[in-house]
Amino acid sequence: MSVSRLYFLVLLVLSLLFIRCSCDDETSIGSISPDIKVLDETKSREVTELLFGKVAKLFKKDITVYISNTVQKSRELEVSEILFVDDKGNPAPSGLFKSDKSTLKVSNGKPEAVVISFTPADIVIYKYFVLIKSNAQTLSKRELKIPVSGEGMLPKMSLDKNELDFGNVWVTYTQTRDFVVSNWNGTGAGPLSIYKFEFSNDPDSFAITQPDIRELPVVVKAGESLTVTVSFIPQQIREYAGILTLHTDDPENREAKINLKGRGIEQPKNEPPVAKIYAKVKGNWVECNENNPVQLAVPGEIELSGKFSTDPNDDPIVGFQWNVAKDENSREIIPEGSDYCFDCAMGRNTHFKDSRKDITKFFGDIVGDYKVKLIVKDATSLESNPAFCPIQGYAAQALHIELRWNTPLTDMDLHLINLSAISYEPQGSDGMFSCPCDCYTGNRNPDWGSPVPYKNICGTTDAGEPGDTEELPADSGDSQFCCQNPLGNTCDPECIPNYGVDAVCISSNDAGESLLTRDPACYKGGNKCVLTCEPDTDSPDYKAAVEDNPTLDIDDVEGFGPENINIVSPAEGNYKITVYYFNDQGIGSSDAWVKLYINGINKPEWIFGPFTLNKSKQAWDVAIIQWPKKGSGDTVKVVPLQPWTLRSISKCIGCTCKLR
Repeated sequence: MSVSRLYFLVLLVLSLLFIRCSCDDETSIGSISPDIKVLDETKSREVTELLFGKVAKLFKKDITVYISNTVQKSRELEVSEILFVDDKGNPAPSGLFKSDKSTLKVSNGKPEAVVISFTPADIVIYKYFVLIKSNAQTLSKRELKIPVSGEGMLPKMSLDKNELDFGNVWVTYTQTRDFVVSNWNGTGAGPLSIYKFEFSNDPDSFAITQPDIRELPVVVKAGESLTVTVSFIPQQIREYAGILTLHTDDPENREAKINLKGRGIEQPKNEPPVAKIYAKVKGNWVECNENNPVQLAVPGEIELSGKFSTDPNDDPIVGFQWNVAKDENSREIIPEGSDYCFDCAMGRNTHFKDSRKDITKFFGDIVGDYKVKLIVKDATSLESNPAFCPIQGYAAQALHIELRWNTPLTDMDLHLINLSAISYEPQGSDGMFSCPCDCYTGNRNPDWGSPVPYKNICGTTDAGEPGDTEELPADSGDSQFCCQNPLGNTCDPECIPNYGVDAVCISSNDAGESLLTRDPACYKGGNKCVLTCEPDTDSPDYKAAVEDNPTLDIDDVEGFGPENINIVSPAEGNYKITVYYFNDQGIGSSDAWVKLYINGINKPEWIFGPFTLNKSKQAWDVAIIQWPKKGSGDTVKVVPLQPWTLRSISKCIGCTCKLR
């Protein structure tokens, strides 16, 4: 074989080898067919159907999908056509569904995005298929059908305003206004979507504060409404005019506009509020000040209001501080010894020396001059100058007796004893602690003078329930079954515990001391009696009968007093004033004063004391009041029981007297 022939053979072999290698490479890449899968916008889930849901008529909604080539090292996936057809292969109405791409090539590992849009032409439900033609290796996927559906609906928006006027607003301050967006509820109604809130002309001065528009769209369901709050913050002193545009899917109102206007003005100087005190007098509010004092019948309370206070800047009044005013020496302007209080129950010992209410009740207990102070605060925390209300405490009753003493915690009691009794039990008693002759903490409102008329005076019961009473006529003759009131015509539960429910009997213990008992053996024949004590307020004699009775207003057990006894219109008679040192609490001696006011004047006719009581159970007989007969023209006489002495006395349980 020649060299040239050998060289030719070598070249031939090498050429064949090269061709073989080239053919092998082409087969390993170009001969592998691609395949198709449609993924959702997250590229993590396969799409088996496209659901557009409800979309406003003529409004376009987009869904993005990704077409993926699932075969590695394959040829490119070639999508030759994207169509929309019905179940018979007929094309969908033009413009109903669209794809932003009709052909594309997809390499393995590089999914390509395709945007599918739905624009309903009417208020109906649409069901079709998206048909994707490709060179996928799987025959069933070469014409891939994916169901696609959507519903056309019709939102209809209405606005309750087309303009918001913010008025005058201080520069850098905020003012808000509201308007309401409503969506109809007719046939084919669907949710209204607001995709954008856009401000033009002074956009930096207006903002949406409600609803939260950080996530759009804002949806208003069919038949519902949405309140939109717009804020206005002027930065300069000038006129502002803006426009708010709502971009919606309402086919008839895609861009709804609302005009906005306001004026930025200079903030006035913030001036403090002006406190004003009004007092309720005979049911009417009247201003109380230094030139217009009010009167208070003591002991009693008067209603005071700070709600009439004003603010020059129209800031709300948010704080009220009530106190008693002080003089130049920082002493409270009250009658000496007064235990005044705010918002306290009359006669209670828990007293509040101030109040923070807009309307308060001031309680005065002693005749004399009081002065109440009010300071108010506005919403900017500015406080007013104080307003003052002078209150003139006066004795409204014909007879007013006041007791005070000078030690804390101790308990002194004021007694007024009717010396006009026919008889006393036990004999020799001066009437102290006797019912009904002694008015004191245990018998605060006895019946003196003209008897109080009652509807019933007695009833009976056998073994039945306590409430099962049978009223008897006064001349029934069955007096043995009629429980008479042995202590006089009084129903005071302090004097006779629970009297008016179960009658009580007077008995005595082994030591001979009198006591009250409910022992059935105390009653005749063992019968339990019930007495009905209901005043006959309709009787023409009722008013006069009540007004000649004494009343103790407060039992002060915490020291100092005062304790007051009052009679509106005393009956003719002699009345003794006695002070009883009930409990010295281990403190010992205490000085006491008694003031006597006659016929409603504001200065005491008599001041007795100071007089020292050394210990518990001591009594000080102060004076006797000789009250004349009504209409006689005679003057009241007061006889001091001097020289004053002390006597020791224990409370007499069951002591009685007979007034009539």
